[in-house]
Amino acid sequence: SGAWSGGSHGGRGGTTTDSLDTVAEPYGNLYYPATSGGGAGTPAGGAGGGVVILEIANTLTVHGEISADGASHIQGGGAGGSVRIVAAHMAGTGSISANGGAGTTSNSYNCGYECSKWTGGGSGGRIAVLDTLTLSGNFALEAIGANAQARGGSGMTNGTDNGAAGTLFVREAGESFGDLVVHNHGISSPSG
Repeated sequence: SGAWSGGSHGGRGGTTTDSLDTVAEPYGNLYYPATSGGGAGTPAGGAGGGVVILEIANTLTVHGEISADGASHIQGGGAGGSVRIVAAHMAGTGSISANGGAGTTSNSYNCGYECSKWTGGGSGGRIAVLDTLTLSGNFALEAIGANAQARGGSGMTNGTDNGAAGTLFVREAGESFGDLVVHNHGISSPSG
């Protein structure tokens, strides 16, 4: 992405006030995610989220957080990374995230010229939960969309500089297709 734009991955990163800045196109595989999130702006924007791949023969119980979030930074947020889970059973009270980082302001950062720009939030990453026989707790089908998030990060103005949502794909064992969720969880998405 351009110098002050948010990183892209499962969606487009947020734009900036600089008409010369560009935003990278979304990339990665929504069915079998395995790519890290794009970093934001140069020279030192937020890093993209990493890659978490879990293949569990029996039950995965999550009471904490599985995270591949992008980093927030004054020079643009990094995009969320990838989380791919293959497990026979999934349960717990925890959460999964591949959220984009925010394009933030910081009182402790001497940004000079950079603070006059609006920096973009990173896009959401990609999450896939595959081949499960049972989903329960926070990961039941009716609840997983709220507890497994790949939302974009907010930009400095929380408007057109916000990152777009990434993807959440859930395919239970024996299904040919699956369910795709694209939800930005209260972060307004840019158009285009």
